[in-house]
Amino acid sequence: MCINTFQSECERQLLTTLSDMGWEMIERRIEGIHEKYIRIRIRVRRPEVNLYIYEDEAGIQGDGIDIRLERPDHRNPDELIAAFIGSLHELEAQQNSRGP
Repeated sequence: MCINTFQSECERQLLTTLSDMGWEMIERRIEGIHEKYIRIRIRVRRPEVNLYIYEDEAGIQGDGIDIRLERPDHRNPDELIAAFIGSLHELEAQQNSRGP
């Protein structure tokens, strides 16, 4: 299945960030009928979190988490990717402040 340049670059940076954080990827899938998107499930201290990378947006969803970042809210794709990665770092900080 084909993904676009934004999705490919976003996923590359996401996987690097997850590795740096020591977070475990449980599953990676390309899904969707009309619009292909990447869904990556990760395990953090919550049971699991789903990360989504659409053609021009990205998001984080899980227990009590619903972050959606869209292209119109950012000057360019790189800024959108940076915001997505930044949201993961914020989630990491929240997880660390809660303890094990």
